[in-house]
Amino acid sequence: MTCAGCSGRILGRRSERDVAAKGDFLFGMALSPDGTRLAVTFQHTPLTGQAITGRVEVIDLGTGTTSASRDKTMPDYWPGVPSWADDETLTVPWWHYIARNNGDGMMLTAIHQIDASRPDGVLVTTRVITYPVPVSGLSSAEVTAAGRELLAPVCNVDGSKVTYQLTERSAANGHLIRVLVTLTTQLDLKGSSNNDSAYSSGMAVAVSCTPPSVDASGRHVLIDAVGFGRIDNRVYTPLPGLPASSMQPDSTW
Repeated sequence: MTCAGCSGRILGRRSERDVAAKGDFLFGMALSPDGTRLAVTFQHTPLTGQAITGRVEVIDLGTGTTSASRDKTMPDYWPGVPSWADDETLTVPWWHYIARNNGDGMMLTAIHQIDASRPDGVLVTTRVITYPVPVSGLSSAEVTAAGRELLAPVCNVDGSKVTYQLTERSAANGHLIRVLVTLTTQLDLKGSSNNDSAYSSGMAVAVSCTPPSVDASGRHVLIDAVGFGRIDNRVYTPLPGLPASSMQPDSTW
């Protein structure tokens, strides 16, 4: 798989680099504050009965060289959407999956801080903040640049009605601080080739509960999951340009 458009403006020129996913799912990516490097995280979902794993890589957009960790993730643990604390340090939520009868087995368990400055091209985890109680019910999370909070969407599906909440949580323990915004929409799932209601609900959550886009300051957020809008200093403003029922949202700062 190739990640098209993973590019940056290096020394006044355009630079395009391919991201080798090696058949894995591209879970998240973030451009460094100076615009020279791209952090990407991958989730490896094998055949039924095998454990989920993942990896973190950093691509130098000027040279195309890739830095990666030599350590493999533990079985059924993988890195989430990365963010940059500064030009040298990554902050990455860490997820864990436990099979449950109700299907809600994805849990946020920790925050990893990763040193991306080593000249040998090896990413090294320098700090792990482990949550005493893993947080369930989330589909994604992203730590803000300040490192004190994380933004995590929560979605509920009732038939074709999707309720989206963007929550602000403590990065130290995952505890809820406040709900920034609650949005609802009706999705047309009639065009799905699969008539199974559980499948349709899962698709609605997967499409509608996408992570927001946070600017470098952490004070400005773009939401394109249910409708289109922005949050500035915790105040939500709807924006034109994206229908609330859109099934393919994609926006960034």
